[in-house]
Amino acid sequence: MRINYQVNQTVFFKVLSEDQIEEIYLGALEVLERTGVKIYQERAVKLLKEAGCDVTEGNRVRIPTSLVQQALATAPSRIGIANRRGEGVMMLEDGKVYYGPGPTCPNILDPYTKERRKFL
Repeated sequence: MRINYQVNQTVFFKVLSEDQIEEIYLGALEVLERTGVKIYQERAVKLLKEAGCDVTEGNRVRIPTSLVQQALATAPSRIGIANRRGEGVMMLEDGKVYYGPGPTCPNILDPYTKERRKFL
């Protein structure tokens, strides 16, 4: 017997249609290729440039659609996430959803100084 254990079973529903999902995906590819993203880690900028990305002053990186598609095609279908002690905690894979406070954000914009700094 488990105490304070509750299973919530609900009917599965889709918020977005397949066409809407495709539209978001294609829009994201366009933003990555035309507008690009600002990358703060120099090592990441170097790797992306070596992979064929266009890097402009200020480390704005434009990522070609072909590179995104290659990355998605070669990404593992599941990965394990461990805690700080290296103990396995959860598997990220299709059909599993986890919620948390968002400690994976390494940097924040300090609301008082308006400067970017480490989260912790």
